[in-house]
Amino acid sequence: MKNLIAIFMLASIVLLNSCTWNGGQQISKHISDESVETLKYSSNKSSESQKQFIDESIENDKKTETLSKNSSVNKKEPPVKYSVDEFAKDYFTAKVSYHVQKGNWLYYIKEYENRSGSLYKVKTDGTGNQKIYDKASEVIDVSGGWVYFYQYSDDTFSLCKVKTNGKNFYNFNNDIRRVKWEERYMHYINISGDWIYYYNTDTADGDKTRGLYKIKTNGKYNSALDTDITVNNIYVSGNWIYYTAYIEHKDYECNFHYYMYKIKTNGKEKQEVDLSEAVDDIEKFNNTDISMHMSKNWIYYYSTFNSDTKENKGIYKIKTDGTNNQEFIKYNSSIIDIFDDWIYFNRYDNKRDSGTFIIKTNGIGEKKINANINNITKISEWIYYEDDKGSIYKMRPDGTKKKAIK
Repeated sequence: MKNLIAIFMLASIVLLNSCTWNGGQQISKHISDESVETLKYSSNKSSESQKQFIDESIENDKKTETLSKNSSVNKKEPPVKYSVDEFAKDYFTAKVSYHVQKGNWLYYIKEYENRSGSLYKVKTDGTGNQKIYDKASEVIDVSGGWVYFYQYSDDTFSLCKVKTNGKNFYNFNNDIRRVKWEERYMHYINISGDWIYYYNTDTADGDKTRGLYKIKTNGKYNSALDTDITVNNIYVSGNWIYYTAYIEHKDYECNFHYYMYKIKTNGKEKQEVDLSEAVDDIEKFNNTDISMHMSKNWIYYYSTFNSDTKENKGIYKIKTDGTNNQEFIKYNSSIIDIFDDWIYFNRYDNKRDSGTFIIKTNGIGEKKINANINNITKISEWIYYEDDKGSIYKMRPDGTKKKAIK
């Protein structure tokens, strides 16, 4: 009887191998070679024991296969982080540009992609770096779950928007007018609530159409607020729009004079902001371009630096309600930017120490940062800058914890 069982088992093995070698369907893919070898020397086992042995072999092979699959799934390479320091180095070498931070996300342009660049986002901890949209040239703002940016495509320069997840792309010029690069249509963008305030540079219908405009963020209700002027800066505070502009005066020795204005967001109550209380020679001051920055309820302004006279008449500040107009920095200076209540400015004065300085918006804590800064930006919680030797440094907005980036 035992011999008959052995003969039966060997015949089964031969039949199994025959089916496999002849290309037929495999009888059981779970029986390993080791299990088959064991079967050859198991003729002394009873039929019931042999069945139990086969079942256990199949179960063990299943477990081994499952463990192998799980092991391969879990062997994922950790994501490559794009650190803030690496981003800063790419920024100063023009590999990335035009970045805007919203929460813990940084939205930026990666240069040299699709001719004009592509729109990306990355978390400030270096994770989640990903492309949002192709063909983006300049990030403007992130508001209400939308990224607003300029797109240069097909010889046109358009204001566009796309959801932060890369969906629902919209081109504002589709509803307004497509224009050439040199006729850049929407400039000095300022987004407040559901409205976009901008300078319309399009003169296709004559100079009368050039000026301050607004349009809904959904692309509707485009309307003029103040026309026949050239706008240089736009800031919105509450129900008021503050802007600088120049207009032509043919009866003056200088054909153009620069002024600061404010107007209601509905286009009413336009008025000039009187700067004469703080500025000694207002006529001379108005002969040069006026630049301004806004921080909370203060406007900081100055006239553009004149390379011939080496003067720009200092920095002034005025409250957004038009009161407390005063001189802020007496010597020749110009503002770079305002970061976290710290004003970064360049000083041009042979009688004083020239270079890049910082000072608090309340006028205290002035100190020198560097003799000559070529470029500066804020990324995450750090201020990064490049000096005239090409070295990159980072520090806190108050100038502390300064260190070189290698």
